[in-house]
Amino acid sequence: MVDAIGKFQTARDAVCFVVVRFGPEIDGVCPLKTGFVKGGFYVGVSSLEEGSSIEKCCTFRGSIAKLNVHSGAIMWQTFMLPNNNGKLGGYAGAVVWGSSPSIDIGRKLVYIATGNLYSAPSRIEQCQAKQNKQSRPTQPDPSNCPPGPNPDAHFEEAPMLLSVHINGTKRDIAVAVQKSGIAWALDRGNGDLIYFTEAGPGGIGGGGTWGAATDEKIVYTNIANSGGKNFTLKPSNKITTAGGWVAIYAKTGMIKWSIENPSNATASGPVTVASGVVFVGSTNGQGT
Repeated sequence: MVDAIGKFQTARDAVCFVVVRFGPEIDGVCPLKTGFVKGGFYVGVSSLEEGSSIEKCCTFRGSIAKLNVHSGAIMWQTFMLPNNNGKLGGYAGAVVWGSSPSIDIGRKLVYIATGNLYSAPSRIEQCQAKQNKQSRPTQPDPSNCPPGPNPDAHFEEAPMLLSVHINGTKRDIAVAVQKSGIAWALDRGNGDLIYFTEAGPGGIGGGGTWGAATDEKIVYTNIANSGGKNFTLKPSNKITTAGGWVAIYAKTGMIKWSIENPSNATASGPVTVASGVVFVGSTNGQGT
């Protein structure tokens, strides 16, 4: 089951709690990455099923739900994957745990980023494996449930909604940076891919984690570099194995600059920009 606890503050400082059950799954969790707009409370739904034994994995599908802010009643719930009817062998995963909902009030749309797939239908995996054998014979596609090492490319941050001008045309876009280290920009109206940019190395701890920032001209992201991989900085071409921060032109995806963490450690904290200043935090050389 998934019990989400919502806490709402009223104008007179009264506080009420609403408990909502989203489904019967025993491994479900609600990480409370939420948003509140016009009487609706938007909640992402995740699970712990990815850590279950191979025999049990996987049936859980991530979702986002809109709750009535006064009663806690579910107004709607949208799943991120097709229905698997609670049976193994279908699509599972795409949970919503690291991303708060970003809401475009004008379009009446909610934008959300998801986690990895837990599993996919065998016909999809067979098709993928066939393609991999044609292009990358030494790197077969791994599934998510068996023991690793397996790719970890969750989104751990909310999409940022901004507007840019490309070739004289205004484009409303959504931008998010993945644990893989790739920054993605999609058209908010039709979902078209505008660009993707490898900002830096990915890893089980990132890549981009916990929140990029933008002033609508530049997108600023951390790169945790949790695996200590070679990270080539721009424009200096200096190579570091530490984490760092990257500035990306919002309309093109080109990297403007990247810098390393001066303490020669990871850089896992979120990024904030205000008045032309970028604020970041990091771990030190001792890992604290």
